[in-house]
Amino acid sequence: MTTISLKDAQARLAETVERTEAGPVVLEDSGQPVAVVLSIAEYRRLSVVENREHERLSQEAYDQVFGPFDRGEFRELTDPEWKALVDGQRKSRHDPRSLALPPKGQGG
Repeated sequence: MTTISLKDAQARLAETVERTEAGPVVLEDSGQPVAVVLSIAEYRRLSVVENREHERLSQEAYDQVFGPFDRGEFRELTDPEWKALVDGQRKSRHDPRSLALPPKGQGG
């Protein structure tokens, strides 16, 4: 990875852009890194990686919420458990990481 001063990058913009073909170029101001210049190909590659990570996290969230249903790991709550859950007391004995059905006749 190439590192150049911000001042040099400004003075030689075309050369700085050409350097991105070999890899990212770090720009420094007063000896501190302040920015990175990437080729469009590297930017697109990183965008794809970011999108894949976002999709992976979305799938993990889905699995966390709906996984118990998909695996058949749910049970019907008793009336007191349902009331405690609805009231926000969460004093029921059920596993809070799993989902449960309300008692018959007391949906949502």
